[in-house]
Amino acid sequence: GDGISARVDIVVAAPPKIVFDLAQQDGSRDVYRVDLDGGSLTRLTSSPADDISPTTANGRALFVSDRDGEGDLYSVSLTGGSEHRLTHSGVAENSPTLSADGSRLAYVSFMGGVARLWIASGDATSASLVSDVLASSNTVYASPSWSPAGDRLAFVSTTNGNAHIFTIARAGGVADELAVSAGSDLDPSWSPDGRFVAFASDRNDESRTNLFIVDVSTGQVRQVSNSSERQGEPAWLADGRLVFTTWIDGASRLRWLDPDSPEILHEIDVGVGMPRHPKGVMSGSE
Repeated sequence: GDGISARVDIVVAAPPKIVFDLAQQDGSRDVYRVDLDGGSLTRLTSSPADDISPTTANGRALFVSDRDGEGDLYSVSLTGGSEHRLTHSGVAENSPTLSADGSRLAYVSFMGGVARLWIASGDATSASLVSDVLASSNTVYASPSWSPAGDRLAFVSTTNGNAHIFTIARAGGVADELAVSAGSDLDPSWSPDGRFVAFASDRNDESRTNLFIVDVSTGQVRQVSNSSERQGEPAWLADGRLVFTTWIDGASRLRWLDPDSPEILHEIDVGVGMPRHPKGVMSGSE
C-alpha cells in the first residue's frame, strides 16, 4: 500500500550430476553424464568399442576403452568432444580413479600378468607400482579409491583368500585391513569428508550383496541397504548421498540413497539400456 514492491528471487540449486557407462543396442558401452533426477542425459563417448568405468575431476572424465586393444585409459571433457588416449602399455588396465583435485590417478594394471595397483599423475604419466606389501603369487588388486586429501588409497585385495578392503598410504608401506569380515567386501568408495568408506558386501547374506559404510577411524560398520536385489558399485555425491547400481532380474539400474534415510531408494531414469559404474561429479569438476 505504500507503493513499494519487493522482489524475491528464488534460486533453485542444480541437481548433482553423475557419470556412468551404458550398454548400447549393439552391446557396446559408452560413457554418459546425467543429472541425478534423470535430466540432461548426455553421451560423452561414441566408440563402437566398450568405454567403461569413468572417473571425474577438473571438468573431464577418464575411462577405460578397448578400442585399441587390451584396454587403455582415455579422457574426454564432461561437455563432450574429442577423446584422448592416455596409456599405451600393451596390457589391460582398469578401475581408474582420479583424486579430488585431479592431480593423481590410481588404477589396476596387468603389467607382469597379475592385477596390481599403480599410481600416476592425473594424465597417466609417471606411473609407478604401489609398494606390493600384500603380494603373493596369486594376490589380486581391484577397485582403488582415493581419500579426499589424496594421501591414502582404499582398495580390494585377495591376499587373505576372499576379497577384502585395505587402505595404504600413497607412498606405499603397511596396508591396513578395513571392515574385517568372513565375506567378500567389494567396490570401496571414500566419502568426500574422509570419515567413511562405502562398499558392497555379502557379509550378512552369501546370496546377495548390499551396501555398507565403515567409519575409517573406528572400524564401525553400518549396513545402509537391505534389499533382496543385488546392490553394488557405490559412489558418493558431494552432499553425502550415495549413488549405486542395483540388479533386478539380471538388468542393471541406477539408484541413490541418503545414508541417514537408507530405507528410501530413488531411481535414476537413464532410459533404455544397462547402466553401470556410476560416479558423482564433485563440485568444481564441471
